[in-house]
Amino acid sequence: MEHKRYLTLEEYVNGLRETELSERAIQKTIEHERAHFEKAIELGYSPVYALERFYTAGSNLATVMLNAVMFNGKEPSPEHIIHILLAPKVLSGGDLDDALRLRRQINKSKNRKK
Repeated sequence: MEHKRYLTLEEYVNGLRETELSERAIQKTIEHERAHFEKAIELGYSPVYALERFYTAGSNLATVMLNAVMFNGKEPSPEHIIHILLAPKVLSGGDLDDALRLRRQINKSKNRKK
């Protein structure tokens, strides 16, 4: 398993091109992850693109396990994480599930304080 962080979009795209993803899938992935990335910058964070992949024996193309925006330095607040998760026009199931789970946790925490 290989986990890499990319400081630029160009590096990230090159990392994606070393995988089994089609060019169309790469473009959709870039559009989706860029929305997370730009929202994180808008909210004052220092994001980086992250890609986790593994290689099958005998293959020079990797299988993508994880595409994400990670953070260098300050971690986002739970509310900001929700905004970052919901930034893309087309949400992944994982983004939506994570945002809903985090919203429930925030609400439970607020209710306990009352």
